[in-house]
Amino acid sequence: LCLDFDLDNKFIKGSNTIFFNNSEIIDTLQINLFQNFVVDSILFFKSKIDFEHINNDILIFFEDGLDLGNYNIKVFYRGNPNVAKNAPWDGGFVWGKDSFNNHWVGVACQGDGSSIWWPGNDVLFDEADSISFSATVPSNLKVVSNGNLSFSKDTIINGLEKKLFVWKNSYPINNYNLSV
Repeated sequence: LCLDFDLDNKFIKGSNTIFFNNSEIIDTLQINLFQNFVVDSILFFKSKIDFEHINNDILIFFEDGLDLGNYNIKVFYRGNPNVAKNAPWDGGFVWGKDSFNNHWVGVACQGDGSSIWWPGNDVLFDEADSISFSATVPSNLKVVSNGNLSFSKDTIINGLEKKLFVWKNSYPINNYNLSV
């Protein structure tokens, strides 16, 4: 999962590469992402593939079918995540500022699922065997997430000074447990 945070506009933009093992021949794959996000494109073998984003589900169509095996897709998306009205019971992002007027962001999604902020197979019984999460924020801020911080560096995105953080979680984790 790779995200760029636009904190002033409460907006996220990025991509998620989903690795999966196909145990039967299929022509359609369903993943989940709330409808308030725009899916710009989905890549399969570095080529755009057809999809529909309907009712918080993304249906991905494999024209020639998909045989048994290990695959990955990369979903590019953007949008304003839902704001939590009563976190943690009501899922969404919590946007605020600290006593120094610095942005502060958190996410509560255990009840509503991870698809309120990132695309994936959002079912309680499925766990990713690992997750790598990279996030860019204004250079004066830090990103804290699950696992171990494996990398951070200053960078420039669209002329803005930012800082990139890469967190790696090397054990199975439910999607809704990934946090920021």
